[in-house]
Amino acid sequence: MDAKRVLKAIETLEQIDPMHEYAYERAYLAFLSVQSLPAVVYPFQNELVLFRTRPHDDDILLEDISEIINPQPKLVRNFARCNRPFQSKFYCSENRPTSFMELVNYWVSYKKPGDHLYATIGRWQISGNVPTLIVTSPDKEQRTSAFDQYHGSHYDEIVQQFDEPTQEASHIFYRYLYEKFRKSAKDDPLVYIITSAYCNTILALNEPGIAAVCYPSVPFGQQGINFAFNAEFFNPAQFKLTHVLRNRFEVYRAPDGLLGFRENESIDAKSVDEKKRKIIW
Repeated sequence: MDAKRVLKAIETLEQIDPMHEYAYERAYLAFLSVQSLPAVVYPFQNELVLFRTRPHDDDILLEDISEIINPQPKLVRNFARCNRPFQSKFYCSENRPTSFMELVNYWVSYKKPGDHLYATIGRWQISGNVPTLIVTSPDKEQRTSAFDQYHGSHYDEIVQQFDEPTQEASHIFYRYLYEKFRKSAKDDPLVYIITSAYCNTILALNEPGIAAVCYPSVPFGQQGINFAFNAEFFNPAQFKLTHVLRNRFEVYRAPDGLLGFRENESIDAKSVDEKKRKIIW
């Protein structure tokens, strides 16, 4: 990997028309052109408790565990931070507020004051070894969050093993990725094409060595952490559903004119039957 090759790839990525039918493929090929793509992988070990929220408009209590996990690939129609269409990922967050915040842009796109919406959230205990792809800043002065301060040190340790030209190329590459993974895609569809293409390039080249991608929450001001697990890694042996909660929210108009969401009901599931894959209310 060298700086000229990285800069050429970045130029190619920025010139992609996100509406072109081969936009994703062009992004994928641009990353392959870099050669020897750098990747910071952190092995989480028996330390993950994560939350996944399933939004729904109906006042119901979901009873099948299958209804609150990652969707079937045929139901995935859009790009997201770590997936292309028809690619299923188990998206989850380190806590409930972050999990809710990831859905705000979706909710405000069709809700109006006075409406209600519902969210069923599961608490998951993930065991075993979880090799996880991390995207962080190569510049210490940019590491303002606890996430970047911690994982940035791992980046430093890895890059120090390279020669100077490779270090320079790695810094350029990661500065670019850092900006993309922390940018909202609300008004820029190219963001998700680039971030998902990078994730899939790394995962395909390291199959089956990486289980998930970890990145800060953009809607939550980078203060919360999200995970996107590969569908093949999600299995009952490593993912245990420990608690389920159903919340109801009322939509209201805040003084600044924006929509707000006020929780006005919370129902705890009595138990989870892992054997029958059922939620008991």
